[in-house]
Formats: sequence, C-alpha cells, structure tokens
Amino acid sequence: MKKVLLSVALFSSLLSTANIAEDKKIEILHADSTEKVVFDVAMQDETTIFVQIYGIKDDLASISLITPRGQSLFYEFVETQTSNHTIDLQDIAPGSYYLKLNFEGEIRLKTIVIK
Repeated sequence: MKKVLLSVALFSSLLSTANIAEDKKIEILHADSTEKVVFDVAMQDETTIFVQIYGIKDDLASISLITPRGQSLFYEFVETQTSNHTIDLQDIAPGSYYLKLNFEGEIRLKTIVIK
C-alpha cells in the first residue's frame, strides 16, 4: 500500500510540474552582463595586485578581498564606468582569498593565493 501511495504522489507531482511548464507561469529571464563588465586582476609587484574594472553602471558597486569564511580584509566602492584599484597584500597571511566584485545584483569572484 505504501508503494502505491508513493507512486501516486510522485505521479501527481510530475503532473503538476508539467502543468506549470505548459501554462508558462514561471519564466526565467537571463540578464547576462558578461560582455559588458570586465574584471581583471594582475600582479603589480611582489606584494601588490592591480585590479581593473570597467563597464559598471551601478553607483553602489564594490570590490572586497575576503577570506574563505567571509571576513572582509579590504573594501572599496567602485566608480562607475572605469575603475583602477591597487591592493597591498604585504600584511596578509599566506592562504587562499577571494576578490569579490559586487554590482547590479551580480557577484563575481577571483581566487587569490598568497604563498
């Protein structure tokens, strides 16, 4: 009896999912900004990284250097259109970190490894 009830429940959930797709009550729109925004990171010297960002239209965009646990070590607002930043890593302990760009509801991460 339990197998029959499970089968009926599974079948009814599949039917309800099919009805949603047919009625198009849910529509997913993609606002892909990968061609519009450039987020480049390069070593400037042994202890400094250079970050170049352009194509940002959001006034509240920000860049931050964070630990894998989310602790922010560096934070700065990004100017619109073109923005260049230098981040001094001299006092940062060896390990893996993330450089996070937050803009227009999107987050991009770059991994930084300090040896």
